[in-house]
Amino acid sequence: MGDLQLDPGAEKRRFRRVYFAFMVQVSDSARTVIGRCQRISSSGLYVYAPDPFPEGHTIRLRYALPGQTELLDVEGKVLRSRPEDPATGTLGGMLILLARLMPECEIAIREFVLTCILREREYDGRSLPSEGPGDGSDVIPIRFFGTDMLLDEYVVNISEGGAFVRTLRPRAPGAEVLVDLYLPGTERITRLNARVAWNRPHDTSTPGLSGMGLEFQGVPPELADALRTFVDRFGNESV
Repeated sequence: MGDLQLDPGAEKRRFRRVYFAFMVQVSDSARTVIGRCQRISSSGLYVYAPDPFPEGHTIRLRYALPGQTELLDVEGKVLRSRPEDPATGTLGGMLILLARLMPECEIAIREFVLTCILREREYDGRSLPSEGPGDGSDVIPIRFFGTDMLLDEYVVNISEGGAFVRTLRPRAPGAEVLVDLYLPGTERITRLNARVAWNRPHDTSTPGLSGMGLEFQGVPPELADALRTFVDRFGNESV
């Protein structure tokens, strides 16, 4: 569970965090893999993990949906799998088909997925900012759950002051980046300047932990209020 712990600095102490990519435990009779999911449907989910199970493998999953405390324990089958590849910057992961869902599990997942779909439609209905720092040629998108894109970097969590991005190629501390941030309840996508406060380079001895902590710069008051509301209503200190 090491990837739940961010850099032990001031940001962690000052701000409460919301976990976008929620933790999933995937296991068979021989081993257990801890991964994170940011893409889910009523029939399956994509789990980011550096050493995924092979295609065709039958596994069990245990996870709690964001904003909920009850653990779901379900059976699944790996449909697609790709190992982590630091040479190309590709994150490892597996697409898992859910099977034999108990009625209460299916209801919980369907309700969460419906929320995701509504948020995603709301996001897609917004236009990108017409004004903002930079030209947007290298922007890190931060959005709600439900994205159907297979990303080679993704947002693990967010707070009022910044975000942690999982990537095999973190930018150097002090680097300036752009963030396109959309939160439910805001009127549009906001393009922000951010600074890489710290990073954790890829290490073969601790796969799955590399990434960078971003510190937002010059957050407009209305967006700061929206961030605070989002964290208060949706977030938990841990998953």
